[in-house]
Amino acid sequence: MQAFQILAGILNLGNLEFFSTEDEEELRLEGDEPLLAAARQLRLPLEQLRQGLLRRKVVTGRDAIETYLRLDQARAARDGLSRMLYGRLFDWLIQRMNDGLEISNGHHPDGKEGRPNGTAPRLLGILDISGFESFATNSLEQLLINLSNEELQLQFNEAVFKSEIEDCLKEGIDLGATIQYEDNSDVVALIDGRGGMLDMLDEELAMPKATDATFVNKVLKAHSPSERLIVPKFQGTVGFGIQHYAATVTYSCDGFLEKNADRLPLETVADLLQASELPLLQEIGQSLEQAQRTSSPQRGRQSRSATCRFRNSLRQLMAKIQASETHYVRCIKPNAQNRPKEFTSVMVHEQLRYSGVLEAVRIRKQGFSCRMLFEEFLLRYRCLTLLAPGSSDRGATVQKLLEWAAEKLAVPGLPQYGNTKVFLREVTHDALEMHRTAAAKVAILQMQRLIRGARLRRRLRPISLQLHQISSWLRGSMPEAQMPFFTRFQSLEALEVELHELTERLQKVSSHNVDFPIPMLQRAAGAHRRLAAEVAVLRQLKNCIEQSADAEALTLALAEAQHVLGAAEVPLMARCRKRLQDLQLQKPLCEAMTAVLNSRDVVQARQLVEMLQQAGLDPLSSQWLPELAGGQLQTELCALVEAEELRLQRL
Repeated sequence: MQAFQILAGILNLGNLEFFSTEDEEELRLEGDEPLLAAARQLRLPLEQLRQGLLRRKVVTGRDAIETYLRLDQARAARDGLSRMLYGRLFDWLIQRMNDGLEISNGHHPDGKEGRPNGTAPRLLGILDISGFESFATNSLEQLLINLSNEELQLQFNEAVFKSEIEDCLKEGIDLGATIQYEDNSDVVALIDGRGGMLDMLDEELAMPKATDATFVNKVLKAHSPSERLIVPKFQGTVGFGIQHYAATVTYSCDGFLEKNADRLPLETVADLLQASELPLLQEIGQSLEQAQRTSSPQRGRQSRSATCRFRNSLRQLMAKIQASETHYVRCIKPNAQNRPKEFTSVMVHEQLRYSGVLEAVRIRKQGFSCRMLFEEFLLRYRCLTLLAPGSSDRGATVQKLLEWAAEKLAVPGLPQYGNTKVFLREVTHDALEMHRTAAAKVAILQMQRLIRGARLRRRLRPISLQLHQISSWLRGSMPEAQMPFFTRFQSLEALEVELHELTERLQKVSSHNVDFPIPMLQRAAGAHRRLAAEVAVLRQLKNCIEQSADAEALTLALAEAQHVLGAAEVPLMARCRKRLQDLQLQKPLCEAMTAVLNSRDVVQARQLVEMLQQAGLDPLSSQWLPELAGGQLQTELCALVEAEELRLQRL
C-alpha cells in the first residue's frame, strides 16, 4: 500500500506549477491543490514540503540566508524530487523481491529447506532490457540504454563466435579467417572506455563554468578521428552522432551535465523524508542521510554521477552474464496497433536489426551453419539413394554419401569432416534438404503403394475365390477385341449359360460392399453388360421368329440385333430376314384370297390360283406361314374354281 501511496504522491508532484512575481523576487505556486494532495499521499509536513520546493538556504561564513529559487530551479527541484522518489521506490521493490527469493544458511526465508551449506548458489536470472532506442530527440537516457545494448551485443557476438571456434576446434576443424563479424568494441570504448564520452562527462562535473557545449567540444576534439563518431555539420550544435551496430543515432546534449550531476533535489530532502509518517519514506530518508555522512570529498563528484552508478551497475550485470550459461529470447512485436494477425514487415525488420538477430544469423552463415553427428547425418540423408535407381549402399559413410551426392545430384559446397561431426555450409545444407524432400516424396509414394496394396488384399480376401473365378472367366470367355460373344459361343443357349454364371459371381462380389474400384471387376461389369445385351436381342429375335407376324416388329428386332451384334453371322438373324421376306410376300396374297372368297369372284379366283402356282405355292406347301393360314385359303380358293368348272361342264 505504501508503494501505491508514493506513486500517487509522485503523480501529484508532477502537477505542480510555479510562477514568479512581477519583480521576480518571490516564487509562488499556481494553486495549492496538487501540493496538498502530494503532502497527503506522502504523509509529509505541508509547509516543510512547500519551503523545500520554493526556497533554498545560502550559507556565507557564519550567516545563513534563505532566498527564493528561480523558476527553472524550482521546476528542476520538482522533477528531481519525483525522479529520486521513483528511483528509490524501484530499488526498494527490487531489493524486497531479491530478499524474498534469497536462500541463505540452507533455508528459505519462510523456513523451508534450501541448498546445503558450502554449495555454490544457483541463480536463474531473467534480463528484460530495453531495445535499441532511436527517437527524433535522443538524450542521455538513450545514450545509456544504447550503451547497454552495445555491451550485450558485444557479449552476444563473442559468445556466438566463441562457441563457433570451440566447437570447430573440438572437432579438429580449422576455420582460419572464414568467420568475420562486425566488432562493436570500438563503440563501447568510445562511450565507456578510458577517456571515453562518459569519463569526460564525469570530469566536466568538477570543472568550473562547465556547460553542455564545453562537453561536446571536448568530445569532438578528442574523438573526431573515430569512424563511429558523427560530427555535426554546423558548428555550435550541442550534440553529436554515434554509429551504433544497429543504426546511427544523433544525440542532443542539452541537459547532459544536469542529468549526470545526480544531486539531491532538495537540500533538506533527507530531513523532509524522515519527517514523513510512511515507514518506507523514513527508511529512504535515513539511507540518504547516511550516504551524505559517509561520502568522502576526496572521491570527487564522479562517484556520485548518474552515469557512474549506471556504469557500475552495467559492469556487475555483464560480470554475472559472463559467469552464467546464457540463453537468448528475442521478442518481436508484429505491429504497432496491438492487433492479431497483422504483420508490419518494416517494423519487424527494424526490431530484428536493432536486437542483433540479423547480425547473429549473418555470423553463423559465414561459418558452417549446419553441423551434425555422423549418425544423425546418415539417419537423415541416407534416403537420398532413393533418387538414383540401383543404389543400395545403406552402410555408406558420411564422406562417401556426400561424394556420391556431389557427383550424382550436383550438391555444391565443400563440407568439413570432424572427429564426430560433419560441418556443412548453408548452400550444401539447403541442397541436401531439397533432395531429401524429393527422396521423401519417392519413399512416401512407395509406402503408400505398399500399404494400399496390403489393405486392398486384406479387404479382398473374403471374395478372393470369386475374383479368381471372374478373372478365369475373363481370360477364357472374352472374345477378340470388339467382337460379340456370339462369335465365341455360337448359340443363344450357351450365351444364357455364360450370362447366368457371370451374374452369380458378380452378385457374390457385390454382396461384400466393395466400395473401391477394381479394374478387373470393371472389365467384368462391362462384359456382363455386353453379354446381357446380346442375349436380350437374340431372345427378341427368337420370339419374333416364333410368334410375330408383324413386319414392323421384325424389322425393329433385326435392326437392334445388327446394332448389337454387328456384322457377325448369326442364324437367328438369317431366319428373321427369311421370315420377314416370306411375310412381305404371303401377307398380301392371303389378304387377296380372303377378299376373293368373300366376293365369290371366279375370274379373280382363277387369276390368284395361277399366281400361286407361278410362285410355287400349293396348299400343302411348308412355305406358308402358319400364322397366316395361307394353305387353307388356297385350298378354299381352288375348291371355288373347281366348283365353277364342274358347273360349267354340266351346262
